[in-house]
Amino acid sequence: KSFQKVQHFAQDHHFIQVEADAAKYVGIFHYFKGENQQALAAYQTSLTYYRSENTPIKHANLLNNVGLVYAATGDTQQALTRYKKAEVIYQKLGSEVDKVDIRYNIAGLYLRLQRYDIAIDLFQQVIKKRIELKDNIGLANVHGDIGNAYNHSGQFSLSIKYLLKALTFYQNSNDQYNSASQLHNLAELYNVLNQPKRAVEYAQQAIKLSEEAGHKNAYAGSLYSLAKAHLYLGDIEQAHEYLQ
Repeated sequence: KSFQKVQHFAQDHHFIQVEADAAKYVGIFHYFKGENQQALAAYQTSLTYYRSENTPIKHANLLNNVGLVYAATGDTQQALTRYKKAEVIYQKLGSEVDKVDIRYNIAGLYLRLQRYDIAIDLFQQVIKKRIELKDNIGLANVHGDIGNAYNHSGQFSLSIKYLLKALTFYQNSNDQYNSASQLHNLAELYNVLNQPKRAVEYAQQAIKLSEEAGHKNAYAGSLYSLAKAHLYLGDIEQAHEYLQ
């Protein structure tokens, strides 16, 4: 709400760059809340100011953000197009952090495409670089994603190892938003392992944290995990309630 006020004030007074910056942050907040169409609209507003000719890195940052939105909505082709355009700019002008971040996002796209072998290989490259850069927050992010990839590829012990690494970091950082995501991932993992009681424990924790953090994607996902766990436990009515 604060950034929207800045955006409107800047628009009224023709402060074009301030409006563009505010729009970018509005987009970021919508994205993290799972409001993808609103995020996309805000990023497009910012992109009208930040062009590749004049502000290449900021343009690339926005392309990267737009790619994340398209990935979240399942439009992988549009996401990959944005990532590739951003990557070209980063390779020429970006920092090492920029180059690693875009590689991380491309790895996440392969995870969504269920190309787990490629995703895991890229995530391992990113882990190595983020250790070198001492980027502990970024390292926790990739630990969560590679844990998810290992789960889907059937490498469950590695999945548990990396998901718990990520969860421990976020809990120690009092990061409710990302803790909710990892609790949801663990709930999904234990459903796959046919341990629904443990899945229920993790899903319930994830639901509580995701509600507090306003993390709609984790909230919906955790309700789904909880529904599956109750189905496996034979509690059909409860499973139906959570699905609804």
